[in-house]
Amino acid sequence: MDLKIVAVNRIPKQSNVIDCGVFVLKYIETVLSPTKVSWAMRKGWQSDMSRFRAEITFDILRIFHDLVLENIDNLET
Repeated sequence: MDLKIVAVNRIPKQSNVIDCGVFVLKYIETVLSPTKVSWAMRKGWQSDMSRFRAEITFDILRIFHDLVLENIDNLET
């Protein structure tokens, strides 16, 4: 896969020192999205941190659950 480095202006920025991990995950999710990125539509990230944390937690638990079920199925066969 060829990756292209692009400088982007006006991306959401965190306003504290504790949300950097969530911002990184949201950047990755946005950039890897199959639809074109419109950073102008992604304002207000800082105020959505609680929701983003809940979504990330849900995704991690769902993936963990699926992996556990898959491993249980493999053990039974």
